[in-house]
Amino acid sequence: MICAVENEGIWAFVVSFANRHPLMVIGALFVLLSSISNLSTKKVKVKTNYHMSMWFFLAGLGCMGLDLWQSNSLPIKSHKEKPPINTVQVNADLKRKVENYMEALETHEYSRVSPFYPSVLDSYFGEDKVSFGHVWRRMRQEWRKIAQEKFEVLWNTWKYRLDEANERHIVSFSFKRKYLTDEKESVEKEENKSIEFTFDRNYKIFKVDKPVVE
Repeated sequence: MICAVENEGIWAFVVSFANRHPLMVIGALFVLLSSISNLSTKKVKVKTNYHMSMWFFLAGLGCMGLDLWQSNSLPIKSHKEKPPINTVQVNADLKRKVENYMEALETHEYSRVSPFYPSVLDSYFGEDKVSFGHVWRRMRQEWRKIAQEKFEVLWNTWKYRLDEANERHIVSFSFKRKYLTDEKESVEKEENKSIEFTFDRNYKIFKVDKPVVE
């Protein structure tokens, strides 16, 4: 019974391999046919055409090589160059992204803010490798004494640069922040701030920090 199960397993493997690599199987058969011309015993002498045997052998190698190439098994490095990044388009996309983010931030709602971040950030104001849950707790702490706030991006301060090696998009800008304090006698305040965002390839905010003063 055990032998029968093992035989079934071997046969299933052979059938599966043949389905996945038909050219490899055909090539092996061609090589096998070419080798018949080399068989010679005292009782059996096989005579075949030498040139035909060589054609079988070469055809077999060709089929096996083609199969390896199709399955990317050959150690051939791809030299396909990545298409250049359209920085003008990316810059425009990120402006819309930041505008939408600032509007979402005004709501103080998790469902509006969370889609702009990955589950783990590379850095958030000096803290490395932090979860968005931690970032959200910091935001809520800052909002405890704020009843309402409004942001206005100062687009004339906008700067964009591409970190091509790491596929990161870095933007910095200043903005006006108007807010009402959450007190009995609510007071409207206004301040100017600057910030730097690093976006990943999916336009998620991967890093938040103060902009570097040049």
